[in-house]
Amino acid sequence: MANSPNNGSPTSSPPPSSSGAADSWPTSIATAGNRSPNNSPRPKLEPLQIGILAIVFILILISSLFVQRFETEVLRGLEGYWYSLFRRLGKPILKRATQRQIKQRNDCLTQWRSLREKSKTQSLSAHDRTEFVRCDRTIRQFPALETDFLPTRLGNILRAAERRPLDRYGLDSIICWPRLWLLLPRQRPKRISKNPAPNSITAFDYSVGAYYF
Repeated sequence: MANSPNNGSPTSSPPPSSSGAADSWPTSIATAGNRSPNNSPRPKLEPLQIGILAIVFILILISSLFVQRFETEVLRGLEGYWYSLFRRLGKPILKRATQRQIKQRNDCLTQWRSLREKSKTQSLSAHDRTEFVRCDRTIRQFPALETDFLPTRLGNILRAAERRPLDRYGLDSIICWPRLWLLLPRQRPKRISKNPAPNSITAFDYSVGAYYF
């Protein structure tokens, strides 16, 4: 008598289809590609984040083009040379800023003189020597006369560099330099014009742009 299917004997399950396994491979590969090495899902950029990044990039591009276009005007503004309209409106602000620069120079000058007198009678400590050097460097970044002061630190640094030949040698560099340029050897002006310290100029331009941005 033939055994019926319901006689309790174990039945073997059909082997898995190879086509089903093949269909599951792309899904496994896609899932593995979306996971990081620690088996956690990779973060996805949301549309809002992409939009914010695009806006920030556009603002940086526009600001860099603006600074390149108005670099001279921005530099003069940072030096303290404001246009006549803004200078009249902001005269109290410019005066207060100029007085602050003068006070900073005078404080450093007083401390420098005190440390110099102290050094004549006793040896300075390491801290005093550091302060003496700092005050000396700071004083050199300001003009000698208070009438030459500008309301910004950058303007005073450049003004001090312009006035230093006048204070030491009686020569105004703004007036003398175009005439001295004509007296230089023939190869020297070409060398200066061809390679005008690109690293320092580029760093200065980037600093002005970063400060303005």
